[in-house]
Amino acid sequence: MDARISRALIYLDVFEFTQAAFHDLNYVIQIDPENSLAYSIRARAYTNLQEFDKAVVDLGKAISFTEDDYKFIHERGCFYAQRGDYQKAISDFTESLKRTQNPKIQASILIDRGRSYSNLDPNNSTAEVHYKALEDFRQALRINESPENLDSADFKIPALLLAMSELSTGNSESSRRSITSWFKGRFGRLIGK
Repeated sequence: MDARISRALIYLDVFEFTQAAFHDLNYVIQIDPENSLAYSIRARAYTNLQEFDKAVVDLGKAISFTEDDYKFIHERGCFYAQRGDYQKAISDFTESLKRTQNPKIQASILIDRGRSYSNLDPNNSTAEVHYKALEDFRQALRINESPENLDSADFKIPALLLAMSELSTGNSESSRRSITSWFKGRFGRLIGK
């Protein structure tokens, strides 16, 4: 069975033969209906076909067979985020954080959750969710000084909105300088400069 799972991964990752991967994964699941890895990989195959609902169902099955593992919950959170269901993504990211003690993994999950918080407010009309995003990014940096999946662009909207909500002056030039100074100071502290 391991050979079929490995072949399915090669079909997906190297050759993009999704149907061939389904054939192997369905065989493994038929023989071993509690094989969480096969369900997880089949969820990726469904994602390749833009069948997110089926992907989420398969990840739910994978989670049910490995309840203490963060990986499949985090992966499902990523699927939810990919399809724009940020509340569910945040919930899964929060749950997966509880299930791992690895600092690098926690930092990565915090960044994914922070991005989901930012995406909850596409019109940038409230600072509250962006503050939560900024806090997740800050915590990720405290845990891991150089997380691989964090980009300086992640800070722009949350930091700017937070600055605007904290600074309220009548003078627009003064306000612009204050926001710029605040952003540089806050962002510099976040990245340790």
